[in-house]
Formats: sequence, C-alpha cells, structure tokens
Amino acid sequence: MRDAIRNLGIGAKPKGDAPLAFGLYHPDGSDSGPQARFRALLRKLEQFAHDHQAQLKVVYLPLTLEADFDYVRTSAKASGLDLDSKAPSRICAAACEGLGISDYDLHPVLEELHARGDPLRLKGDFHYDRVLSKACGTRLYEVLKDSNLSLMSQTR
Repeated sequence: MRDAIRNLGIGAKPKGDAPLAFGLYHPDGSDSGPQARFRALLRKLEQFAHDHQAQLKVVYLPLTLEADFDYVRTSAKASGLDLDSKAPSRICAAACEGLGISDYDLHPVLEELHARGDPLRLKGDFHYDRVLSKACGTRLYEVLKDSNLSLMSQTR
C-alpha cells in the first residue's frame, strides 16, 4: 500500500501532499466502493495463499499522517471535504471480516508513540522512523507468535 501511494507521488512533501491524500480518507465504506474493491483483492490473495498452503493475515500499517490528522482535515475542509482518518482501516477491517480473514491494525502503536512525542517519520518523508518501525515489528511479532502458538495447540 505504501509503495502504491508513493508511486502516486504522495509523500515527498508531507505537509504539501495533504490534498493528494484526500482520496484515501473519503468516508465511503460502502460495498459498491473501496471496500468491495479491497475485498476482491483479498479474495485473490486468499486464493494465492491457499494454492501455496499458506494462511493469509492482513496488517493495517497506518500512514504517519493519521496520527496528526488535523492538518489534512483542515486542508480538506477548505476544499469542502469532510475526511475520516480511520476510513482506510475500517474498510480493511470490514473487508477482512466479510471474508473471515484475520487482520490486525497497528494504529495503537502509532498513537502510543505519537503521544510520547516520537516524530514517527523520516524528515521530509512519510516513511516510518526507526523507533516506529521497530515498535510495529515488535507488536506484530507478538501477535503472530501468539497466533502461531494457538494454531499449534489446535493441531495437537
């Protein structure tokens, strides 16, 4: 997802790129919109995983601008738009739930570090900084480790 956003040219100037991010945070979670398209993509990924005897798990990695969304929200309001910082994560969660796919949202990690004052991103870039990357990796490891332990106990 991050690479797709970067390929659209978003992320080189975080404050200046706010208008380009508007489409990502439109509060449309209907079945005829982004959720349906994401669900279709997940079905393909699920089939690929099944064909390779793997299990699909989805992790939502929020953009750093989601921790401090006021600038984007204010810019959008000036253009007559009302944006929702949680729209992408809700679309992801709803699509996963509809297909019975495990998903995990790393918003709490982002919010926790933001509250502690971590800058979250590299200077002049949306990429996660070292502290946020490590915290997300650690949290994800904990979730997957617990998931694998419960899966192993089910197979015994």
